[in-house]
Amino acid sequence: MFPKVSFSGEEIIEVETLDSFHLPTTFNFLFLDVQGYELEVLKGASETLKHINWIFLEFSKIELYKEQPLLEDLDVFLKEYKRIFNSQGKHGNAIYIRRTSAQ
Repeated sequence: MFPKVSFSGEEIIEVETLDSFHLPTTFNFLFLDVQGYELEVLKGASETLKHINWIFLEFSKIELYKEQPLLEDLDVFLKEYKRIFNSQGKHGNAIYIRRTSAQ
């Protein structure tokens, strides 16, 4: 899709879950822009999500990154949330709101 983009190497990095940061429970909005890794971030945020009412994230309806989850995969994982907006087209941004308010 982007023929001018290329990768010349590989790098191994350590990742931590969002839950490991122990964010204040007063936060209720999550903004994710992680280049196709949104679902993995959400999987590592089970405790954090207990306090989140709004999620703004990037999505794609086509695979732009290897093994990237698609919009419908995010919808399935975020079953406690309702997608109330998404950009038109094959990729863009989406907004989810919790179906019932977090405690």
